[in-house]
Amino acid sequence: MNRPKPFAMIREFHLADWFTLGNAVCGVGSIFSTMTYVLEHDTTHIYYAAALVFAALVFDIFSRSDSSDSRKVRTGIAISSCTLPVMR
Repeated sequence: MNRPKPFAMIREFHLADWFTLGNAVCGVGSIFSTMTYVLEHDTTHIYYAAALVFAALVFDIFSRSDSSDSRKVRTGIAISSCTLPVMR
């Protein structure tokens, strides 16, 4: 019986998938930073949120450029941006 290797899903990730995950982390962090601003009224949290939105944009651009350059069919799990068309 063939057992799957440990962390097999992580081994299937491509560089564009890591950029997409970075985009998601920055987006969620921006939302949390904005919610903290609403609670504490400290303007530094708004600046953090704006910086995280900009970082999310950079990750999204890198994700799109990496996946459009590769032009290969992905097997297994593929995490991709919702706005990115599926490359086949």
